Amino acid sequence: MLSNPTVSAIIPVYNRARRSRDAIESVRAQTYQDFELIIVDDGSNDDLAASLLSYDDLPLRVITHDENKGPAAARNSGIAAAKGYYVAFLDSDDYWLPEKLERQIEFMRLGGERHRVSCTGYEIITPYHSEGEIRLAAPVLSDRSLLQGCRISPGSTLMAERSLFRDVGPMNET
Repeated sequence: MLSNPTVSAIIPVYNRARRSRDAIESVRAQTYQDFELIIVDDGSNDDLAASLLSYDDLPLRVITHDENKGPAAARNSGIAAAKGYYVAFLDSDDYWLPEKLERQIEFMRLGGERHRVSCTGYEIITPYHSEGEIRLAAPVLSDRSLLQGCRISPGSTLMAERSLFRDVGPMNET
């Protein structure tokens, strides 16, 4: 386990043992490897613990909630346990492209103190969306964009300095 990784990748999981494998594998496949992976089992009653045994080669920690508390609470538990300078969130039914962390870290570092948070574009892959539908975040965030939609939600695009959560507080669990 890395004592001070650059990134803490946090995956909240609730009853998605099989589905979360793609998310975990996408973290493993990152070109940027200075990370720890934190899985927050948010009160699952499937075989998540057993499915994680095969990942003994990853810097992986598992946090377990006794009952389902919801995704914001699971993310807050991950943030509290994180050791990385940055935290990056990944939903258990999503996956990252291999250069996601590398590109986001480069962006954050180039911005210096001005870039404490960043979001990426994402592709929606469902039967309800056109194939290859890509959504991009606005280059500058407005108050409205902070409150609306998934473009900058904690889902699978957000990376932030861990200290930001100390400064502004945890995610709203309601």
